[in-house]
Amino acid sequence: MKSIDGFKKKKDTVSASSNPALKTQGTHNKISNRRAINRQSPLRNPLAIVGIILAGALIAALIIVNIPKSEFTRVVDVPDFSDKNKSEIIEWCSKENVNCKFDRDFSDDVGKGNYLSQSTPAGSQIGEGSDITITDSLGPSPGEGRYKEALLAIEDYVERDHMSKTYAYNFFVPEYKEAVTKWAVDNAFVDWYTICLARAGDYFRGTAYDANDSVTLPQYTTRTTIRQALRVDKFTESQIEFAMEYIAPTVNATVQD
Repeated sequence: MKSIDGFKKKKDTVSASSNPALKTQGTHNKISNRRAINRQSPLRNPLAIVGIILAGALIAALIIVNIPKSEFTRVVDVPDFSDKNKSEIIEWCSKENVNCKFDRDFSDDVGKGNYLSQSTPAGSQIGEGSDITITDSLGPSPGEGRYKEALLAIEDYVERDHMSKTYAYNFFVPEYKEAVTKWAVDNAFVDWYTICLARAGDYFRGTAYDANDSVTLPQYTTRTTIRQALRVDKFTESQIEFAMEYIAPTVNATVQD
């Protein structure tokens, strides 16, 4: 004997299949459910897609930022610079793509002009493109005052404008006073002979160059007039004769007497 529950289920099934209205309602419910699911899917919403893309880009950026720089750059072994001169250091830095910087500081223990320190110890590793500073000694400090500041200012001025030692002293003594200025010009890391030659070339061309622009000078094209101008600039006679000896190849032209 079939149970009453079984009979009811069968009856309901027959009723639904034989009743078009019930069948239509069921189909409508299925379609409605599908539409609801589609509306809920983020892939159907343009703003949601943009949000997903932006979120992915943000995650990728955070990952990249947190990856050490060494993952992207070649690692360089830092040597001991104490046994290298400046040209050798510059050559090494150029070869290894490292930014060389040079500084000087006072030291009671290390003689003037000798290696004092380096910002990254020998045996360490740095990524190419990094900075490294090599410091040489200025010897013992001459006392309280703006000695190092005056020294660096004079060196920069002389190298840029090709001024003589005497001219530089007269120019800076009002700023740094006599004792400091005299010490600075006497200890400046400057080849005064090369500076005199450069100034002679400036006069021959009638133009000097500073860091940003060119400056017009009186133009002298003979050795006699160039000598006179260099004397006015307070270069020594030995420096002037050196300049006259090498001025022709420097300016790549014949210089008449």
